[in-house]
Amino acid sequence: MKNIRYYIFILLLSSFSFYLMQKTINYIKDKDNIMLSIKNVEDKYFQYPTEPVIKDNTIIPGLNGLKVNVNKSYNKLKRVGNFNNQLLIYDEVKVNNKLANNKDKYIIKGNSKKNMVSILLYLDDINKIGNYDVPLNYIVSYSFFIDNYSKLKELIDYGSNILIYDISKNNINNLSIKLNKTKQINKYCFNELMNNSFKDLCTNNNYYSINTNIIKNNYLVNIKKEVSSGKLIVLKGNYQNELNIIISFIKSKGYTITNLDNHLNESM
Repeated sequence: MKNIRYYIFILLLSSFSFYLMQKTINYIKDKDNIMLSIKNVEDKYFQYPTEPVIKDNTIIPGLNGLKVNVNKSYNKLKRVGNFNNQLLIYDEVKVNNKLANNKDKYIIKGNSKKNMVSILLYLDDINKIGNYDVPLNYIVSYSFFIDNYSKLKELIDYGSNILIYDISKNNINNLSIKLNKTKQINKYCFNELMNNSFKDLCTNNNYYSINTNIIKNNYLVNIKKEVSSGKLIVLKGNYQNELNIIISFIKSKGYTITNLDNHLNESM
């Protein structure tokens, strides 16, 4: 019985010693100049999340905010030996109304704060695929996807995304299975006519629905008029001869050309 009381006493003493040590460490840390500097700018660098813009049946994705992770920033800066605001570590502050909870809406553009543009290309001939130094997005039919699956999977592996514009209840499950075997994160339908039956089919199978204006001629001229941050540029027809020039022009305006997975992601 004495031994049990002795061990309990030792355990309690050890627990108290550990607690006291942690309190001492935290006190010293809180008085550290680096910690004081971090806490002094913590509010200054806080970025509130931007909620999505929803109007009728359309949506523009929101954007997560940022807050300084005080302890992780302190540990990193302590190793460096001095305060540097460029080395601060941040946590995301999630938007309340996530895009994933609004798959019944048509996405009409990306969030303009990301300074990104996505190029979506109607594709009906596998030989029209060129070599470009940016990730693109290809809008295809179900039959085209199946017939050219290996090549399209290869495009996805190199950063492109695939959207489907023609699908049915009978084959959307097969499409999903094949897309799940690629590196593409999300699944997308391109709904040119805002057909609600098509949208409902896509929504029920966990696809996002995209709808925006389509450029069918005078590609570069029209893009010069319309390009802006968050724009989803859709090209249909004989765009190949102008595509490299279009890409160079968009880059010259300071926009990052990216795929939909990256563009529509709510992270900064």
